[in-house]
Amino acid sequence: MHRPKEVDAALDRIVSAFVCSPSGRVSDPDLVIWGNDRRTEYTPNSALRPRYADNRPASISTAAKPVKEVDPSYQEWLRKREHDLTSEERAFVERRREALRQDGLVPETHRRAGVREALMRRARPALD
Repeated sequence: MHRPKEVDAALDRIVSAFVCSPSGRVSDPDLVIWGNDRRTEYTPNSALRPRYADNRPASISTAAKPVKEVDPSYQEWLRKREHDLTSEERAFVERRREALRQDGLVPETHRRAGVREALMRRARPALD
């Protein structure tokens, strides 16, 4: 059986791979990533509370162009995905993340993985 050329290229080039979890914690972690700035919470907060759902002022990039979160097509995409989680599921995830918070930041754990394992987790390619 032949592997896709993308898999061969990945196996040839990727040096390190890590497993992470939406919960912020993995079993048997090898490292902890902990932001030293509250801005590291921007992405998880935006995922839990998309920008279209509140009245926060729009962020502006350093190039003085609006960031994607205020782009109308991106907001429409977010609205279409709005019901992927129930309000109960969203509240559960928010409580779980808040329980991990230390000094305003959430340290997240990661575990080293082999490149093959990482590729299998990512896209389930044929590696044999």
